[in-house]
Amino acid sequence: MKSAIPFFLICAIYPFNAIFPRTAIQGGDNINSATAITQLPFDSTGTTIGYIDDYDFDCPLASPGSPDVVYSYSPQFEAPVSVALCDADFDTKLYIFQNGPPNVIACSDDACGADGLKAAIFDVVLYPGNIYYFIIDGHGGAQGNYAFEISILPTQCDLQPPPNAVIEDEPTCYDNYNDISNAGCSTITWDTIQVNSIFFGTSGTFLYQGLETRDTDWMEFELDASQAIELEGMAEFDIMLMIIEQGSEQSPCDGFEILQWSTALACSALTIQAQLDAGRYWIWVGPSQFVGVECGAEYLFSLDALAPPCDYISGDINSDGFAGGIDVTYGIRYLKGGSAPPDSCNCPPIAFPFYAAGDVNGNCAFNGIDLTFFVGYLKGIQPTLRYCLDCPHAGMSSSPVPAVIPCQPPFLDEGGGSWQ
Repeated sequence: MKSAIPFFLICAIYPFNAIFPRTAIQGGDNINSATAITQLPFDSTGTTIGYIDDYDFDCPLASPGSPDVVYSYSPQFEAPVSVALCDADFDTKLYIFQNGPPNVIACSDDACGADGLKAAIFDVVLYPGNIYYFIIDGHGGAQGNYAFEISILPTQCDLQPPPNAVIEDEPTCYDNYNDISNAGCSTITWDTIQVNSIFFGTSGTFLYQGLETRDTDWMEFELDASQAIELEGMAEFDIMLMIIEQGSEQSPCDGFEILQWSTALACSALTIQAQLDAGRYWIWVGPSQFVGVECGAEYLFSLDALAPPCDYISGDINSDGFAGGIDVTYGIRYLKGGSAPPDSCNCPPIAFPFYAAGDVNGNCAFNGIDLTFFVGYLKGIQPTLRYCLDCPHAGMSSSPVPAVIPCQPPFLDEGGGSWQ
């Protein structure tokens, strides 16, 4: 498999959360009757049905009308946490008051879930001496059942650019910063990068004309032919990465299409793989939320071309288009010194030649054990012929990567504006 991106990462890590079942600890109606959380991590279920609409917050847009419930927590120690409602059965919003309204320190509307409409605040720090109120709300009247999770995160990380990285030349953002540098279709400006390169930049959230917004960066790349690519990134903040196909060559911002997108927690790696046609594309990178990211926070991503999958059928050792007993005979002859199979695959780091069609037990080697496995398959003992995950055949996936949510992302803002 391809080695991981050289992130030059320095991290201090909190212990990973213990796994424990959810319990029904219903949130209170408002901050005066909030359900107290006694320790972290915390995992519970409840409902907003039948409660009062006490609070609402522009995140980034106002959407009142939904009942809400409240939990509270008073930390004894500094705690970096993520807070999520990804398994709720309605369109959720989530925000956190520090010591009460209107001091909102983090908010989320659309960030996770199968439909992308569930709220999650991927990274916020809770400090001792304060009371934090977690408001579980809905969008525009939505209400229902929720699963509420608070997880402890790594404390911090310090990304450093590798020597061969392309360094962003955009100024560090600040309140009322006018983002006209690689801000995408709002300003018709973007950087250009090449495939098989690493990009290092900064981002953050800030107030622009009184509205919470974020510094988003757009990078254009071009493919002369169809190509499988891998986009791998990490940031000192909760990151969102997207692959966007441009519109026409004359008007790239007209009719563009978001092809894939994904998010990751601060200091966690994110990977997107895609098969792209020839054409022009953007990579979009920025915080996954609109508040709580100090300007100048750093990110890093790599854009790499992937070798095409090897075109073979598992078990088709003689390359006649079928896998059967004659292939077992062919394989035995080869292992006894006969002719090599017609086709081999170049799948680094596996040594070349690799006769991948013969690796029917999926251990990334072709030997007599595979032929025994093959015979077992022909006799009905083995349910299927396997293949090497480091050398997938055409139409099959390679080693597992983080899931990409197949839906439109939340608001993309450019230079202080927002749109869906």
